[in-house]
Amino acid sequence: MYADSDFILAVIKDEDWLKESAMEVLEENRGDIETSILALAEVVMILDRDYDIENFAPLVRDILSFCDLMYTDEETVLQAMFYIDEKNSTIFDAFHAALSEGMPILSSDEFYEDIDTENKNFRNK
Repeated sequence: MYADSDFILAVIKDEDWLKESAMEVLEENRGDIETSILALAEVVMILDRDYDIENFAPLVRDILSFCDLMYTDEETVLQAMFYIDEKNSTIFDAFHAALSEGMPILSSDEFYEDIDTENKNFRNK
C-alpha cells in the first residue's frame, strides 16, 4: 500500500482526528506500506510550517520505520501530469496517485476514488 502524507501525519502526530483509524490500519498492514520522497517532503513542509521542530532527521527515521521508501521514473512523472491535466488533480495528489503505481492508497482524500486506483480511505475505518 502507498501511504499519502495525511496518513503519515495521522500516525506521527500526538493528536489527530484520524489517529485512531490510522493506527489500526498501520497495525493491520505493518510491513506492507510504502511511501515516496514526495510524501516525506510534504510531511516535513507541513510540520515545519505548523510546529517548532528543530531536527527532522529522527522524525523521518521514525516514518521510515513503518514505511518503505520507493523510487520513481520518468513514466510516473508523466502519469502525474495526466492527473493534473485531465483529472483536475492538485499537484501533490497527482504525484501521490502516480507514485502509488496501482497500489491501494492510504489516504483520507476523496480524489483517489475518482481515478483508476484502489483507495484505502482510513477516515472511515
